[in-house]
Amino acid sequence: MKRVLVLTALPFKRRGNQSLLRFVGLFLSRGIHVDMYTSGSDAGGHHRIEDSTFTLHEVFALRDHVFDALRRLARKRRARRPRPSAEPPGAYYRRIRSEDVVPPYGAHNWRTALRKWSYFLLLLIDNLLLTLRFLILERAAIRRADLVVGYECDYAFAARFLARAFRKRYVNKFQGTVLKATGRDRSVARRYYPNAWFGLNRADLCLMVDDGTDGEYYAKVRGNRKIFCEPHGVALGDYSEPLPPLEDPEFSRRALVFNNASASTWKRIDRILRALARVSPEARERMLFVTTYHADDVDELKAFARDLGLEDCVRFVDRLDHIQSNVLLRHARALVMTNDMSNLGNPVLEAIHYRVPVISINDGSLDGYVTDGVDGMLLDLDDHLDEALARVLEKVVLEDGFAERLRQNRQPNPKVNPLEVQQAREFEVIEAVAASRPAR
Repeated sequence: MKRVLVLTALPFKRRGNQSLLRFVGLFLSRGIHVDMYTSGSDAGGHHRIEDSTFTLHEVFALRDHVFDALRRLARKRRARRPRPSAEPPGAYYRRIRSEDVVPPYGAHNWRTALRKWSYFLLLLIDNLLLTLRFLILERAAIRRADLVVGYECDYAFAARFLARAFRKRYVNKFQGTVLKATGRDRSVARRYYPNAWFGLNRADLCLMVDDGTDGEYYAKVRGNRKIFCEPHGVALGDYSEPLPPLEDPEFSRRALVFNNASASTWKRIDRILRALARVSPEARERMLFVTTYHADDVDELKAFARDLGLEDCVRFVDRLDHIQSNVLLRHARALVMTNDMSNLGNPVLEAIHYRVPVISINDGSLDGYVTDGVDGMLLDLDDHLDEALARVLEKVVLEDGFAERLRQNRQPNPKVNPLEVQQAREFEVIEAVAASRPAR
């Protein structure tokens, strides 16, 4: 294998998930040339790869331009016709409860279905345009590739067609799947998540990150027979040893409780805020809750925190890359994750490696990774969650030795490996498929 072609709609994000950058690095570190075609962009900035064996090609995405235009039009209409009855900031989070599970990217109703299928139809047009680009202008790029990778759903259709048309091996790669929200209901998946459902197409090899989102099940349902499903490796080489001090002295004066979130609304930081509102005054004085959450509704959450009177113990930090977030994690008394779909992601894997106690929800996603009452605390998602989480946070801050006992009880986990070990296993499978006979 000398050359790999990657089609994706993702950028090399400077903030948040580094999976695409690390996946490309898997090939570059072995002297394999990567041609990457992407329509991805991110306001938080991008990493750049300066390597003679890497070429980056920009892809025009009609769907992004159409939906951006529609969003701008909607904002102008709202500005011209302000409604006296408009909800004040934070009202949504006052209305829902912690035990409520909210579907990602919109409630399961006809409006969501219409929006998702409109996006999906534009996505198919974009796949057709990219396919024509290769067939008419860039046939050499596909001919010299030994392997075609559809990274995530958006260009999986073009990737599969080109691989089959030119007799190449086809690999699809996913960072878990939002289809977990369907509860294995295939009709719900097709109705509200057409991109994820149809984009998880059949490949010579399906690389599915095991992040607690039931990805292996959905990969099998969609016809994949050869599946490699493991959690991410921990990128120890990215992080400094010894642990550098915290830059902000405020973070050092109090017990740091950390939440490493992202731009996804299903991270459900509101659950932690409701619990913080119930902790004792003494615990709040000695605690500082820090979250990296930066989704579009972050101002709503900040308003909700103010309504709860939490200005003294809550900090929203943004513009942090994964290295800065790792420093906060390793200084934390505990990591708190209260996501809707799954809580098994890079933050938890890093916490396990660095023996930081994990406080989360008993949703099954952390089975085999965190043991309740031993090396972490797993709480039931019911109408007692706010109170239960508040009591655990008090123990973390006020009870001498509680967090340290959880830390000391943490044993090495065979499922949590350094990135180099995990990628070596992944590459071995990829290499075997690349050397095999392509499917028809």
